[in-house]
Amino acid sequence: MMFCISVPAVVGWLWTAGLLNENVEATMSGAPFYPEIETDSLGFAFISADQFFNEGSLEGEEGSRTTIGSPTSISITDITAQQGNLVYHDPDGTSLALQSGDLLTVDGTHSNGSPPTSPPHNGKGGWRGVRASLSTALVFLVVCLGLLTSRSFRMRAGRKNAGIVYAQQKQPKQERSTVAGSMEVHQLDALQQLQPLATQLAEVVGIDASLAALWDFRSSVQKGKQAQRNILRGSVNTSESSERLVKQALREGVSALSRLYEVARQHSFSLAQKTQKFNDITSFSEAELRAMGGYLGPAFAGLLEFHLESLGSSLATLVKNSEGTEKEVKGLREFKGVEDRRLLAAAIADVEFIRAAHEAAEGLNQLAIALRSKAVTTLLSHFRREQICIQRQCRDMLEEQRALWQVERQRQLSLSSSDSAALEELDAVEEELRKGRQLLQTHREKIEFLAKQKDIPSAQAAGQQANAVGQDLKALLQVVASRIAAISGPSGTREASQDKEVQFVMHSLTLEASREAATAADIVGSTRKALELQKAVAPPFLWMRQNQGRKSNDANNFINPSVERLVKDWLQKVADNARAVARQAASAAAGTTQKSSESPFFESHLAASKATMLAEALGQEAELLELRAQLITSMKFVMQVSDNLARRAAAAVGEAQGEEEEQQQWHVVLSPDEILQVQALLDQVQLAKEEAWSQRSLRALAVAAAAMKEASFELTSIIQGREKL
Repeated sequence: MMFCISVPAVVGWLWTAGLLNENVEATMSGAPFYPEIETDSLGFAFISADQFFNEGSLEGEEGSRTTIGSPTSISITDITAQQGNLVYHDPDGTSLALQSGDLLTVDGTHSNGSPPTSPPHNGKGGWRGVRASLSTALVFLVVCLGLLTSRSFRMRAGRKNAGIVYAQQKQPKQERSTVAGSMEVHQLDALQQLQPLATQLAEVVGIDASLAALWDFRSSVQKGKQAQRNILRGSVNTSESSERLVKQALREGVSALSRLYEVARQHSFSLAQKTQKFNDITSFSEAELRAMGGYLGPAFAGLLEFHLESLGSSLATLVKNSEGTEKEVKGLREFKGVEDRRLLAAAIADVEFIRAAHEAAEGLNQLAIALRSKAVTTLLSHFRREQICIQRQCRDMLEEQRALWQVERQRQLSLSSSDSAALEELDAVEEELRKGRQLLQTHREKIEFLAKQKDIPSAQAAGQQANAVGQDLKALLQVVASRIAAISGPSGTREASQDKEVQFVMHSLTLEASREAATAADIVGSTRKALELQKAVAPPFLWMRQNQGRKSNDANNFINPSVERLVKDWLQKVADNARAVARQAASAAAGTTQKSSESPFFESHLAASKATMLAEALGQEAELLELRAQLITSMKFVMQVSDNLARRAAAAVGEAQGEEEEQQQWHVVLSPDEILQVQALLDQVQLAKEEAWSQRSLRALAVAAAAMKEASFELTSIIQGREKL
């Protein structure tokens, strides 16, 4: 039989052999031979060594162990006799062996194992005693070493078996935890991959509820990822707690994403309903066009009509598109989990379409109303300004003729031989002057009524009525002037021009004309300043453009800046001319302050009146330029809407370039024929943009804007009905 012995056991064996040599020497010294006592001494010495090794390491490496064979012949009686002296360990680990201090002294043998010296003894009996003792000791040594080795193996086997049992008990739980953890990690990663879609959806919706849901979603993902990191580097207890946090984060993340999705759907319904409430844009009637053509010119009136009709068709298309997209949103099912990525993509696309339709419809509707209102206001202002000029002219003529009549009547009464016929004629003229004053008041009332009109037909009718009264008044005053001139003659006219009362009246009329010219010039200046300080209409779809990587100074001005600058420069010249004529009127009024009888009161008044009329004409020109600027603004907005819709459609089908394509979070799949159609429409948009940039004519710009709009809306209709990926 072979035994595995650790290195410390071998050392103990050699040490025991040393003890045997000492005992052999003691035996050969001539002491009496007592086998039992000798055996006890060897047993006690070996037990002390056994205690030493048991307190040492029992976990030696297998490679450091050695083997030793058993003796060839062992007496059973000897083994039985030796077993009575074996010492074992208590289960608590306390050694039951006697300590070195407890060794007994037997026949002069001391506890330290050093027997007294004796003279050498060479007898045969001594040698037989030595051989017997040595044989017994060897048998005892082999038995003890075998027991020690067996005990060591049992301890190691017990430890290994306990570890195996524990591992077998724990392994199913760990495997289940690992499998569940890997599934949760996969779901968490999938949820995190939805973050770009969630971000774009929240930004497209753009309300507090969507942003709050996005915040909750991001927080849940962050908490889940932190718990995941804790699992990777934490203990068992920490991992179990972190797994619960991961599951909670998944639930909260999906819940927040579902809430965001539902907020987007409800917001889409709201915007669609608002879009469908926009009324059709009212175009000009035939009567309005005729009235506008009489003042603005047939070409410009026709251009306004063309653009308003284009805006009206655009609004109708947007309303129709919003209705179709609303049906798509209603057909979307509820969001349930990370596998519903396509639902988020579809929600983003639908919200974009509906929000774009609402914003475009709102902007186009406002611009159409503003443009039409500006055209109507300009025409009404023209009607009113016409009658105001007649009113001023008749007022001044009435005051002048009344002053001349009074001077002539005094002159006739001062003559020694008064002419009764002349006095009767003057009485008739007085009656005409009284009638003229009544007509002047009537004309003023007609102007006030005209100013209250809000539409072209009624204003035109009121203007015609006022004009009729004004023309009657002008005719009456002309008759009065000729009758007074006939009564006074050339000499009377010269005398009247030098009269202080007449000069005072003419001076007052000149000052009034000067003030009116200055007022007209100020109005022109205010118009110029308002147009200069007017904020540009905000480009549409800023919420759509903010993530596309396009800067504010890119090609967003589709109309050449020289066109807008031309309008402003022209208006600046008009304002300068208005100030110049106002200065002329002021100079004319200053000339009447001279006390010389040769002062040209009538000439000064005539110059001031002409300056006032010119200032009013310049005011009309300023209003026309303002109308042109409004038309340019409207056309540019249409181009911007069309360009953004075309860009978004191109990104959806993979025809966009650069960062805009990278920012696109949803796509559609088209057939080859549809892709060719999309490319052709995109080419049309690009050609229209280039045409608009190169043109200076307002009509050419209007045509280019309409072409861009038609192409972009057709692109939108192609994309709208496709599945979003």
